Amino acid sequence: MVNQCLGLAEALGVEPVCKIVRIRAPWRHLPPPLWFRALAAPGPGSDPLAPPWPDLLIATGRAS
Repeated sequence: MVNQCLGLAEALGVEPVCKIVRIRAPWRHLPPPLWFRALAAPGPGSDPLAPPWPDLLIATGRAS
């Protein structure tokens, strides 16, 4: 799935920055629209999510 994101970024002519996010409980058991405090959802082994925020976000996966 990462290749799909990289291909789309290449087609758009943007330089990608890849971050892997692993969701911890209880968030992984809820649909994303019900997440509270979403920035606390990434678990151990995830890349840090912090400002500056991107102008464009391309995501893939079950919870994207």
